[in-house]
Amino acid sequence: MREPVGMAAGKGTINPTTATTAAPRDYTLALEEARRTLDHQRDDLKALRDRAVAILGIASISASVAGGLSTTKSDHSEVSAWAFAAGICLALVIAVTLIISWPRKVVFNQNSATIIKWIELDKPNTTSNVQRNLAIFMQKQYDHNALLLEWILRGVRVDIALLAAQLGLLGVDLWR
Repeated sequence: MREPVGMAAGKGTINPTTATTAAPRDYTLALEEARRTLDHQRDDLKALRDRAVAILGIASISASVAGGLSTTKSDHSEVSAWAFAAGICLALVIAVTLIISWPRKVVFNQNSATIIKWIELDKPNTTSNVQRNLAIFMQKQYDHNALLLEWILRGVRVDIALLAAQLGLLGVDLWR
């Protein structure tokens, strides 16, 4: 991945012979693609967090319904080990969902002050170099966000496994 170079990186001076003769490069496509990928990541983050909350809702409802049915059986007056284990699964689903939903710093855009600095430092080909530098910055943010999203996805997978275990334990408890 390329770093900002020349004036955009705050180094060097303008060469008057190349500044006027070199045609500006067009980084519009790279910038548009960088924006699309960050928008997609924002949507993925929201979807993963929504899915974790939905799993928590399903786990809570199933625990209350099946657990309530289990404890109302006349031949089983005390809570079974199956129901207790299902309760532990519910507690773990709650914990994992809280971790997934906890606010974290995720960057999906660039600070406008930084863009202004790039423009003021880079007089020739301003638009082109700013687009290039912004696309590079967005790619770095995409890579950083991807690590966080991978951990959140793993958390959702753990939530799903715990939900399946909880439902299985509650089912066994009801049929015993």
